[in-house]
This record gives sequence, C-alpha cells and structure tokens, in this order.
Amino acid sequence: MIITRKLLILNLLASNCTKTFIFSLTKSIKFVNPHKIRAFKQYLKEVLLKSNAFFEITKLKE
Repeated sequence: MIITRKLLILNLLASNCTKTFIFSLTKSIKFVNPHKIRAFKQYLKEVLLKSNAFFEITKLKE
C-alpha cells in the first residue's frame, strides 16, 4: 500500500498527534531522495498552519 501525503496527514490529525510526534515520524520515514523529506516536512508545516482544528487539539493537550 502506498501512503500518500494527504492520507498520512489525515491519519495523524485524526489520531490527535502532537506536532512533535508528527515531525519525529517524518524523520523515520525513509525517502530515497533526501530532498523529498525536506519537501515533505515543509508540506506538513503548511498543512498544520492552515489547520485551526489541529491547533485547538494541541492546546488542549499542552
């Protein structure tokens, strides 16, 4: 099964993960090209910044 970026992010958001967990998870994902993981981390940051609901969840956890 190929895990797409959107699918991974939706699963992470649905499981109420913290930002730290998401970024540590992206480090453990093995990409062939090292530039791809940088692009993926940037993509995650953009999605998290746009997601008000996610920040509400993290505020409750903190």
